[in-house]
Amino acid sequence: MRIHARNSKRPVLFITFLICLCLFAGCAKDPAAKDYDRAEELLSQGEYVEALKRYYTITNDFPGSEYAPKSQYKIGIIFNNYFHDRKRAISAFRAVFFVYPNSPEALLAKKELAGIYSNFGDHRKALAEYQWLLKQSTSLDAPEYKFLIAMEYVKMNDFRQARIELDDIIKTTGSMDMIAEAKIEAANTYYLEGDVKTAMEGYDEIIEKFPDHKAAIDAKFNKARALEETGRLAEAQGVLKKLLPDYPYKPVIILKLQSIEQRLKEGED
Repeated sequence: MRIHARNSKRPVLFITFLICLCLFAGCAKDPAAKDYDRAEELLSQGEYVEALKRYYTITNDFPGSEYAPKSQYKIGIIFNNYFHDRKRAISAFRAVFFVYPNSPEALLAKKELAGIYSNFGDHRKALAEYQWLLKQSTSLDAPEYKFLIAMEYVKMNDFRQARIELDDIIKTTGSMDMIAEAKIEAANTYYLEGDVKTAMEGYDEIIEKFPDHKAAIDAKFNKARALEETGRLAEAQGVLKKLLPDYPYKPVIILKLQSIEQRLKEGED
């Protein structure tokens, strides 16, 4: 009898094991997965209207699915990037944050919102979004948000505050790329203010300290532009000639050199 009782438990234990295995193996697949995969396929094929319908189906019929915040975010992307419908894009991205505040897509939606506001000149709203993101950020992505905040101040012509933000990046980040980018943008703020001398000092520092960085190429170009605008044509010409082999858009340099050569012939230097 004892043997019979022990054997009778085996089918039950085996079925329980299969259920657990099935769950861990994905047998209980999210019911929205198929629609989401199809929506992604349609999006990649440029079928934006049909993709949009699929994403809406997921958010309406499966609001508790892990694919719901992903779909709501993609709705915003379609309206913003492909339909260029700013109002609907903003509404879609806001919905991601308010309905799914703890999802990874909530942060992505906030960043998209900031970009929309910035592109349409609403820099104060963009600042608010970036500052919120900065508070949620880690040490790895904090410099990026600080940089974006600085650029909003530049767009607002608040160059002093922009330099404060950029200086904070220079002092706190360990990324040489971010330091180089922050330094050239700081130098650019002086140029925009009309302080050409301080701007060129900044460009020279970048050229010396970051000779192999993209920022050095930009610094050389901006220095040549500053020299040209202040009438130091021969110096600008020399900088541009040295820059020509490394500059990614050579026609721009060639046109500038031709313009300077013409001015030199006319005796402007």
